[in-house]
Amino acid sequence: MATVIRGDDNWDTSIPSNVVSTTSQTQTNVGTSFADVSGAAVTITPLSTSSKVLVTFSAGGMSNGTGDNVQVRILRGGTTIRSVTRYGYQAASGWNSVPIAVNFLDSPSTTSATTYKLQMLTETDNDFRINADQSQQGGMAGIVSTATEIGG
Repeated sequence: MATVIRGDDNWDTSIPSNVVSTTSQTQTNVGTSFADVSGAAVTITPLSTSSKVLVTFSAGGMSNGTGDNVQVRILRGGTTIRSVTRYGYQAASGWNSVPIAVNFLDSPSTTSATTYKLQMLTETDNDFRINADQSQQGGMAGIVSTATEIGG
């Protein structure tokens, strides 16, 4: 339960809090077909059918080569709920940073366990990495997946 101060200066502890977060340091080599990003999944059980769920995914990515379009989508179960057909575009040669920060405010209308996951593809050269070289980062640069229930 979250504790919130109301406008009348009284503490209200009746507002439920429901946040789930996972982290993964597993490297994903993104190919030319949509596939799950390793470790980029989070399951939440909403407390109310009227709640919304804010889903966020963040990680470091690296792209190599030129003329490469990166696409991303968020799925609830097996259904695409957010799709970005041109999340990023690699125009320079060599390895370049492509930070990943994707979110969506969903209305799942359920109180059943609901799983959200991230999928990506690279259109042309099959040379995109997520969580690459974790050994050089001390394993601290992994993907973080978070689901936060709002309202209800």
